[in-house]
Amino acid sequence: MPLVMDHISPRRVGGSDESDNLAACCYRCNEFKGARTQANDPATGEFLPLFNPRIQVWREHFCWANSGTHVVGLTPTDRATSDPN
Repeated sequence: MPLVMDHISPRRVGGSDESDNLAACCYRCNEFKGARTQANDPATGEFLPLFNPRIQVWREHFCWANSGTHVVGLTPTDRATSDPN
């Protein structure tokens, strides 16, 4: 699946088009995230900021499941990111 550019801080909430605010992601994830910068952790209900790939290391926060077809968050913030509601 081709990657698209995601605005970490969406333009709709004041984010820029500068490279430090952009990250590659899959189209489906980008569309699902929309203009969100926070989401609820499905396990605790806590409202948390989404994972920031510019300051956090992916493999420290997520793992693959279902033979590499699903991303699983390992912490509350990561669960909120991988299952935003």
